Parts: sequence; C-alpha cells; structure tokens
Amino acid sequence: RTRPMSAPGGMPQDRSLSVLVVDSDSFMCEIFGLILAHYDVPHHIVQDAEAALAYLRHHPVAVVIVDCSPPEDDSGALARQIRDGNLAPGAKLVATSIFEWDGTQPEALQWDFDGFIPKPFDINDIVPYLRGLVQDTTGV
Repeated sequence: RTRPMSAPGGMPQDRSLSVLVVDSDSFMCEIFGLILAHYDVPHHIVQDAEAALAYLRHHPVAVVIVDCSPPEDDSGALARQIRDGNLAPGAKLVATSIFEWDGTQPEALQWDFDGFIPKPFDINDIVPYLRGLVQDTTGV
C-alpha cells in the first residue's frame, strides 16, 4: 500500500507532500489510496494506531490523515503520541470523520489536529486541501 517516492520513469517526485493514512475501514483506505495515487502523491496506508506509530518511527511524512469516526477511540491518543514523541516533526495532522459537521469545531480538532476532512468528501478536493496545509507551513 505504499506509493514510491519517485515518479514513473525515475524522475524525482515533489517530496513536499507525502501522506500517511490511518483508517480501519478498508474501503476508505482504498479510496484514499486511489486519490493519492492519481495525483502521484507518495503515501502509505495503515489500519491502526500501532502500525502508524511503527511507520512514523522510520519514515518522515508531511501529512498524517487519521480517521476519527466511531468506533475509533484512539484518534486523540494517536495524535498526542505523534506530537509528544516527535514522530512526525512538522507534519500536519488531519482528522477525517463521518460526523456531521454543522460548522462547529469537531471534537477531533481539539486533539491537536491541524485540519479536518468530513466524510463523505469530494475526491477532487483532497489533494489540493492537503497541499494547501503543507504550503501554509513550508511555503513550498
């Protein structure tokens, strides 16, 4: 489930956007994988917090997308472990959820997340949104 860090033909890829997706729903993992692959964004997909932490110990990423939909109850703990353990320095943490968003801040954003992607989402909005988050920080 990993997208290589180089584009087809061996050309170096823009490394300013690389993504780790953490979602226990295999369908959502497939959707995120297809979207990120379509835009040629390097990515890795895992289905639980333990696998996410293991991956982050050895791989830098620009964005970590974490599912915060019920019955996921370790989303906040995962965000804290990533931040407290300095496992993804400078990375943006993005919550995603099936919660209805009525304009108020979802609880997940109180757990030190930098952004929010509501489910369902428009597949055309994901990568531009993620690039915007990274560009706001890096200017790249």
